[in-house]
Amino acid sequence: MPEDACQFFYECPQCKTLLKPKPGDCCVFCSYGDMPCPPIQKKSSCCKITLIKPKIGRFMKIKTTIFTLLLFAGTLAGCTQNPAQDIQQKDTAYKVTFIELGSVKCIPCKKMQPILKSIEEKYGDQVKVIFHDVWTPEGQPFGDEFGINAIPTQVFLDASGKEFFRHEGYFPEEELIEVLKGKGVK
Repeated sequence: MPEDACQFFYECPQCKTLLKPKPGDCCVFCSYGDMPCPPIQKKSSCCKITLIKPKIGRFMKIKTTIFTLLLFAGTLAGCTQNPAQDIQQKDTAYKVTFIELGSVKCIPCKKMQPILKSIEEKYGDQVKVIFHDVWTPEGQPFGDEFGINAIPTQVFLDASGKEFFRHEGYFPEEELIEVLKGKGVK
């Protein structure tokens, strides 16, 4: 179990059954394991004991809703049936689209939130930053679409909408910026 990510999916090597966390659990280890996940072992608070639902900014909800509408209304709008590519086509001014697939309840994902904000503030004219909470009905299709195994997962798309880099777990800002610079972000 990685210490900087919640293991969202686990495929049994023998029977090939794909496990997902039970509702309210942060990972498959919390749902099915014989011991708690590393954040609990480290005495960090875990999402399954969170009693108050974290607030998501109105702007983030609007972004998620718009992207979800694009996904489900794709054929009506003449889209390519590839949500990642559709985003880039609609935002051709961006050199990179940075998609964070996580949850507002996941501890490593929470640590990524200030980094997402920082990237958007520093490079907002060159980098489109998108967050999807894969534990919500609106965000779950994106976890499936991008085939994530752990959260947080960062997916980077080039100007043509093609994935060029992927990372699982907490991603330090300095390392993330190096990925962006590789695509001409200044």
